[in-house]
Amino acid sequence: MNTKDIPFFAQLKPDSFEWPVKVPVPVDGKYAFVEFTGVFRYLDDAGESEMLDPKHKRTDKQILAEVLLAVKGIKFADGTEVPSTPELVASIIATDRVAPCAVGIYLGARRGLAAEKNS
Repeated sequence: MNTKDIPFFAQLKPDSFEWPVKVPVPVDGKYAFVEFTGVFRYLDDAGESEMLDPKHKRTDKQILAEVLLAVKGIKFADGTEVPSTPELVASIIATDRVAPCAVGIYLGARRGLAAEKNS
């Protein structure tokens, strides 16, 4: 079969995707939001099912460590962007409240967010 006969969406095999992540931080009785862009590993359905299998009892931090490849949009005080390194990614994963938010974002983005998909 010629690849010209295969629908476009079937030819796509992304390795990763970028998605904004907002993390709520409690400040004076309200939430402030810290935002960065996560570069996530794109797992196929089988890989995602294996990662989320309850028999493995993975924490959100362990799941995030498997899918978060890099971060973008974090800036130094002078406004320049902090380069993404494995150490920065590990630090982000270890930060309180990030893992549950980022895993939820990853799963929502990965599954297409039904509201957008069906609108």
